[in-house]
Amino acid sequence: MERTRVIFRVDGGGRIGFGHMSRALALAEILVETYDCLFLTQEPNETIRKEIKAVCPNLTELPKSSDFPAEASMIAKEYLTGR
Repeated sequence: MERTRVIFRVDGGGRIGFGHMSRALALAEILVETYDCLFLTQEPNETIRKEIKAVCPNLTELPKSSDFPAEASMIAKEYLTGR
C-alpha cells in the first residue's frame, strides 16, 4: 500500500539558524513510521545532511534561489502531482 507523502520544505544553517530545521526533524521523527517523508532544502551542509538522513532517507537538495514563487511552482509540479 502506498503511503501518504509528507514534504518538509525547510532550510537551516549558521546564517539563518537551525530552529525551523530542528522542529521539522522532530516532527518527521514522529511521522516517518506512518508516512513517506521527504525533505527539500537549499544548500545543506554536511551536518544538516546527516541530521536529515538519520531521520528521513529522502532528501532533495534544491538549487539556491530567492525566487520563492517559482520554487513553490516547481515543487508543486515535481512533488505534488502524479507520483
